[in-house]
Amino acid sequence: MINQVEAVLFLTPRPLTLKEIAKLVGAREEEVKEAIEELKHRYEGTSLTVEEFLGSYRLNVREEYRDVARKLGLIPEFTKSQLKIIGLLLRNGEMRLSEMKRRYSKADEFVKLLKSYGFVVTEKRGRSVVVKKTRLLERYFGVTGGGE
Repeated sequence: MINQVEAVLFLTPRPLTLKEIAKLVGAREEEVKEAIEELKHRYEGTSLTVEEFLGSYRLNVREEYRDVARKLGLIPEFTKSQLKIIGLLLRNGEMRLSEMKRRYSKADEFVKLLKSYGFVVTEKRGRSVVVKKTRLLERYFGVTGGGE
């Protein structure tokens, strides 16, 4: 079963919850969690890692090897810094652009990218710009809780 979990994590375009993985491989969530922990140990010292993001999992290239992947056009979708911003958006629903810029120096470019995917919308509130999550962002990351 560990190989099935590994295949699912490798092929998924978005992080998957334990429940989703368990359904795909026909196992219990506890078994999937054990398989994921074993995979984490298996990938220690390699270029790959099992990432956990808001209770969801996927296989990714470690940060220090992403430049090599970029040369091949195999760019991981989001950096750790970008995932932190996405996590805040998913949890809070919205975030002032000025706050985002304090946390991530390339926030303007990142918001443009997220808007191009349909993951966020922006709205002017007084002198501030607010970045709001959309349902598409929630669906992509397997999270529910409102949005546009």
